[in-house]
Formats: sequence, structure tokens, C-alpha cells
Amino acid sequence: MQKFIDYLIEEAEAKHATLAYGRMNPPTTGHLKVINKVQEVAKKHGGEHHMIVSHSNDPKKNPLTAEQKVKHLKRYAPGANIHASSKDNPSLFSHAAALHKKGVTHLHVVAGSDRVAEYKQRYKYRDWE
Repeated sequence: MQKFIDYLIEEAEAKHATLAYGRMNPPTTGHLKVINKVQEVAKKHGGEHHMIVSHSNDPKKNPLTAEQKVKHLKRYAPGANIHASSKDNPSLFSHAAALHKKGVTHLHVVAGSDRVAEYKQRYKYRDWE
């Protein structure tokens, strides 16, 4: 039988992170709002924030390389933790798994309303807000 104190200790050891993933090609002021929201949620929960941009690149839909997107977004949002995905780590879910391996116990995902159904379907979890 667990004691109440066990739950307090477990919560004290919780590690939070906030994550968002997007194509952001090209970066816009709307994307800056997403970055600000990611930082806000991370601060609220006392965790780190991560903004991941897609590594997809093609002349028609994705003219900027991942490196160019990261460079521009870091200029727009100095101090933001912005990285690019890769072939080895291509999706929101692979980045979430990497954070879990680093000890993150509570992940907060910032996403547009057009992505919520997809995320819920791909990753069934009990605590969706």
C-alpha cells in the first residue's frame, strides 16, 4: 500500500517539457506566435521548450532548407530552443520519445487545431486537453 508521501515525492521528481513541430516553410508571424506559446506553456509548467521544424525540402512546397528555417526563426525568436528534424528523427513522436529517454515525464504538445485529431489517432493517450 502506498502512502500519501509517495505521491508527493513522485510529483517532485516530475520533469516537464513542451514541444511543437511544424513545417514552417517559410516562417511567418503566425509561427512566431506558436514559438511564444511553446515558451509560455514551458514556463507555466517549469520545463524546457522545444520547437522542431521539418527537414522536408523541395522547390514547390518547401523552398527553404531546415538550416535556413532554423536560422530565420532564431533571429525572430532569440533564445528559443529551435531545432530541425532529420531522417533519423523525423516526427513529433520521435522527438517525444527522445525527450522521454532524457527523463521527461510530462510532455505538453502545442499544435494547431488541424493536427489534434491526427495526434490523438496516432498516439492514444488518456489525458488530452
